[in-house]
Amino acid sequence: MFFSSMDLRSGYWQIEIDEADREKTVFITPEGLYEFKVMPFGVCNAPATFERMMDNLLRHFKWTMCLCYLDDIIVFSETFEDHLIRLRLVLKCLKEAGLKLNSKKCLFAAQEVKILGHFVSSNGVRPDPDKIKAVRNFPTPKNIHDIRSFLGLCSYFRRFIKGFCYLAEPLQSLLKSGVEFHWGPEEVEAFNSLKKALTSDPVLGMYDERASTEIHTDASGYGIGAVLVQIQNNVEKVIAYASRTLTKAEKNYSTTERECLAIVWATNKFRPYIFGKHFTVVTDHHSLCWLMNLKDPSGRLARWALQLQEHDFDVKYKTGKKHSDADALSRNPVEEETETSDKFLAVTTSMNLAMEQKKDQDLAKLKLLSNSSKNEEFRFIDGILCRKNFDPDGKLWLPVIPKHLRADILRHFHDAPTAGHLGFAKTYDRIRKRFYWPGMYRNVVRYVMHCRECQRKKSVPQRPPGRLVPIPPAIAPFHRIGIDLLGRFPKSAHGNKWITLHGLLNTICKNKSLADSRSRRNSEVLT
Repeated sequence: MFFSSMDLRSGYWQIEIDEADREKTVFITPEGLYEFKVMPFGVCNAPATFERMMDNLLRHFKWTMCLCYLDDIIVFSETFEDHLIRLRLVLKCLKEAGLKLNSKKCLFAAQEVKILGHFVSSNGVRPDPDKIKAVRNFPTPKNIHDIRSFLGLCSYFRRFIKGFCYLAEPLQSLLKSGVEFHWGPEEVEAFNSLKKALTSDPVLGMYDERASTEIHTDASGYGIGAVLVQIQNNVEKVIAYASRTLTKAEKNYSTTERECLAIVWATNKFRPYIFGKHFTVVTDHHSLCWLMNLKDPSGRLARWALQLQEHDFDVKYKTGKKHSDADALSRNPVEEETETSDKFLAVTTSMNLAMEQKKDQDLAKLKLLSNSSKNEEFRFIDGILCRKNFDPDGKLWLPVIPKHLRADILRHFHDAPTAGHLGFAKTYDRIRKRFYWPGMYRNVVRYVMHCRECQRKKSVPQRPPGRLVPIPPAIAPFHRIGIDLLGRFPKSAHGNKWITLHGLLNTICKNKSLADSRSRRNSEVLT
């Protein structure tokens, strides 16, 4: 296969803003006011606008000969001759639209191309080596927090590794409640095996709509697993691995129900690949071969059978000895990963926090206090001084951060690309759930208020006050008058408002009753 990747030059700037809307992009500089003529970076609806433009522009070619993600365009084909034809059509479309490419970021007719952190070729998909450097360079874990950070980092690439849960099981067991941290030969082997597996350039096959597709599923007493497989050129290629642990209620299911749950979960997991296409489910539970033909299904199986009706599939039985791929995943499941709150520990992963705490003389008093038998606020956990979190949110025990590391914490939770330069309230809320040090709120407020990036980019929430201009003094009575409208009073026989005229040079004033407060009535009184 051949691939071409193209990148637009400052893509947002190639979209012109309507002249009537340009005033909405005004920004202030020492030299005066400026407004954008083109769509700027950072506008909330800019990505959606740009993607809508690209989808509309390439609507006749997308998915059949090219793909686009914002300003990144990928053209693909099986032969070089077809590639030239497709490339010419896409380039012609871009030229007619007046879009310009960044030649330094374009790659044409290559057999391997980098797409969104992955390398794609005719052989399949593999992770970008630069992305797994963090795994290769990860230091030896010193405590439970380091274990959790390492497993969270490795889990990002788990779909590339067969038997990932089996390799990670010794480390996963350390995360269970009540288990003390122990770094022995078994844990060292698991740690090194994961690093080796993730840095050995694993490759997954690319999904082919024309090839026959199979989903291998299996369930155990504590997990379910699935493997998406295709037969391409008489060779079985793995497209993706998946597994998860069972909940407390699911562990009480019967064997048939757990095996059926694995099928339902796998079809939802791989839905983008299989929806609307015929596929085969391979299982080692023979009873499921008649799942769709049960005469009187009831309860949970009936609901699942109804849910599976939207798919076109056959069920194929394979003995457990020949069903090792999904079986290994179900018996060594990985818990579904979300954006874990422990990723903040990457800030302190590379440093021995206990040693860093010893460098801060101000923490000596807290350490003495923690040794007191009456103390319930501070405690040593894994050699790290921690303070009890009395707030219902966050962790129960918060590590105390020494003075020389607090700036790093503030930078990580405010300046980092994923932090978003939030205000002091949200920044403080994120930090207080994870760390503790005396005077944290004051430090956060001072840091955010002095952030140059925030001062430069964040607009003032209220409009600037108008310029105060002094009123010239009057030179004679009623040379200048001040007008004040009072009301609304209870309606009288002649109206319900009064206009009061005040002279600016003396105390003489006149008033007149009005029926309403329109400007025309006010001007009639003045004349």
